[in-house]
Amino acid sequence: MPMSQQFDKAFKDWVSTRGVRKECPACGADKGWTLHNELLAGFEIAPERHEMVPSKAGFFALACKNCQHVMFFAAAPITEAKR
Repeated sequence: MPMSQQFDKAFKDWVSTRGVRKECPACGADKGWTLHNELLAGFEIAPERHEMVPSKAGFFALACKNCQHVMFFAAAPITEAKR
């Protein structure tokens, strides 16, 4: 789902107040992060029914500008805090 300006701001405010490290945990670079422009969702596996169903969980994704390591943050607690 495309990210609204409200969600973009909520995430950036949340990151700045939580002390999320600027250094990448994978490569140690401090070249910055790219925020994916959409909220990501996945699938949940229901093995008893032998199917995958869309997940209701959404995630913000940050990619390291040096090595492309990706960090995910649960969207609901971040966006609901701003409501």
